Amino acid sequence: MPAHAHPGQRHALRAAYGFACLLLAALALTPSAALACACGCGVFDVGASTVFPNDGDHGVAVWTRFGSIDQTRNWSATRSAPVENNSDRKIRTQFYTVGAQYMIDNNWGVMAELPMAHRNFTSTNDDGNLTRSVTTGIGDLMILGMYTGFSDDGSTGLLFGFSLPTGQFNANGFDRDTQIGTGATQAILGGYHLGGLNADNSLAYYVQARYQVAVAIQDHYHPGSEAFVVGGLTYNLGEWGPFSRIAPVVQAIYQHRESDQGANAYPGDTGFNRVLMGPGLDLRAGRFRLFTDVSFPVHQWVRGNQLVSSVLYKAQLGYLF
Repeated sequence: MPAHAHPGQRHALRAAYGFACLLLAALALTPSAALACACGCGVFDVGASTVFPNDGDHGVAVWTRFGSIDQTRNWSATRSAPVENNSDRKIRTQFYTVGAQYMIDNNWGVMAELPMAHRNFTSTNDDGNLTRSVTTGIGDLMILGMYTGFSDDGSTGLLFGFSLPTGQFNANGFDRDTQIGTGATQAILGGYHLGGLNADNSLAYYVQARYQVAVAIQDHYHPGSEAFVVGGLTYNLGEWGPFSRIAPVVQAIYQHRESDQGANAYPGDTGFNRVLMGPGLDLRAGRFRLFTDVSFPVHQWVRGNQLVSSVLYKAQLGYLF
């Protein structure tokens, strides 16, 4: 994203992208008589986490992000379904992510993110008794390149790269699609555009799209491809107290995930479409950047019986060198 865009656009971009990624993965996909839960956690990686532009022509930005999600509602197609239709009962996950970005020059940049997760999984066994499994581990490392030279102001850009299979995918008590890592190498391609809606760019809009697909897999599990379209508005209220910027944000994100495939997958109980919406807040104090967000699914269709969440939370703290 454009390190060389003018200040109004840079502010809009940070707020916009900060809260695109502040939406948590809200779904886990599970079959009625087996373990299946493709949570679609790629939704973490759209927004400010994937691109954190700085105020100069080049430089370094770092950030840490926390998210929490409770998947407790059994869902089928577009509505709530009886809990008895799903052997899984609850998936509670806390996500911790660290990331860094370096803008090489006005046109090119690189970024990397490494997540870690702590997951509690409750399900029923063949006797109908509740069982609980817990795991903590790193997730899949994401490395992206950025090109922002399509226009002089950098308001349009391209993202490209890979997600690497560094994440844990063999924890006891978890099926392949409830594991923290996918075990797959995934190619990622995306783009963005942003612009102002008034003279000083205090009111701005942004759109972003991204697609990721597995290009190498392990142990007969092929995670479903995912596509995202993100759009939102941000309004800069200006300075107040210690803050150099206070900007509320409203955002919508559409996510489509194909069914998982392979001998260790559950294609009949994975795959979904959903729309998430919610407000956020972008705060700046010196070189610190704080993004917070709460988001709600306003539409979701899932294949088979899957666990979903009714509210999503996230916060990210960054520093611009």
